[in-house]
Amino acid sequence: MELTLEQIPALAAKFKPLKFDPDAKRSVEVLGCAFVWTDEKPLFEDTPDGTISVTRFFQYLLWYRKSLIQQKPFGPFTEYWEAFRDACPTWPGFHPERCSPSLHGELTAEVETGMAKLDRFFDLCERKRRRGNENNVD
Repeated sequence: MELTLEQIPALAAKFKPLKFDPDAKRSVEVLGCAFVWTDEKPLFEDTPDGTISVTRFFQYLLWYRKSLIQQKPFGPFTEYWEAFRDACPTWPGFHPERCSPSLHGELTAEVETGMAKLDRFFDLCERKRRRGNENNVD
């Protein structure tokens, strides 16, 4: 999917029903190593013609917000972020406390913890695989 600015209004329509919840739960989205709150996620249904991926656009939003938290805005996406903010200013992900550089330390720590858990999971899977192979030797 090649994202264009003309697609932003259709994408914004998917996000407009979302309302800010001060009690939303925060977690780390592992693929992008970015924070995500439970009130930010749209329904992941794409347009009937399949030209706009809401899932991928949401990922782009998370990555860009992470770049803001890290105080290293990803320039090529800035115009899309701003166009989306104009089209959907009430998206919960725009709340200043969710884009704040003050989150950088927490994000780094939670990503490291999440990656360590993922590493332990893969190690466990590998040990189980090896044991299974040892038991299947003729």
